[in-house]
Amino acid sequence: DAAPADDAAAAGDAAADAATGDLASKKVGVCIYQFSDNFMTLFRTELEKYLIEKGFAKENITIVDGANDQATQSGQIDSFIADGVDVLIINLVNSSSAATVTDKVVAANIPLVYINREPDADEQQRWADNNWNVCYVGCDARQSGTFQGEIIADLGLDAVDFNKNGKIDYIMIEGDPENIDAAYRTEYSVKALTDAGFEVNCLDDQVGMWDQVKGAELVANSLSQYGNDIEVVFCNNDAMA
Repeated sequence: DAAPADDAAAAGDAAADAATGDLASKKVGVCIYQFSDNFMTLFRTELEKYLIEKGFAKENITIVDGANDQATQSGQIDSFIADGVDVLIINLVNSSSAATVTDKVVAANIPLVYINREPDADEQQRWADNNWNVCYVGCDARQSGTFQGEIIADLGLDAVDFNKNGKIDYIMIEGDPENIDAAYRTEYSVKALTDAGFEVNCLDDQVGMWDQVKGAELVANSLSQYGNDIEVVFCNNDAMA
């Protein structure tokens, strides 16, 4: 994952640009998909700090926990709209809900900044086509996945191919299947290896939902099943690793 401070600063800049005028009087609503996510805990702490540095008043910044439930988060967004916030920063529970969320926020004439979980290309094109005050701020998950694969590729086959079968045998621990970032990191980590000329063999591919405990459980299960045949463990985020 990108450094939380860097991502938070970019989100804060986008919010400040969207909320014109005296920022000290502007109300900011922040929706986080789940407070218990380690990365998002660091992110929201850095985001609040940076928003205050940009000129927003601490008492006007409200950050809420979506508890990894889209219905809960949708209700929170409705409450922020009813409260008349001046800008919304949203870390979606489900990226697939972006169009619905965008429509209701745009209808309320509130600038919208999506963070961390990237809506798909068609949705982002819709913002551009309609000239809406909506943007996404976050790292490129395709690049993140590529970096993972390149780290292994740079080691070379001799250093990784413990069982000497001429392949890189790996297991994959994915994040949320609803999240395009998880799909990109999964795809591009392996693609970096095949693009570099390596033959790969997926021994196991499981969904850990970004959760540290779940990730550890899945890796332990794979190790008990495949043992020393596992040469690489790919995880879609730091917590599961």
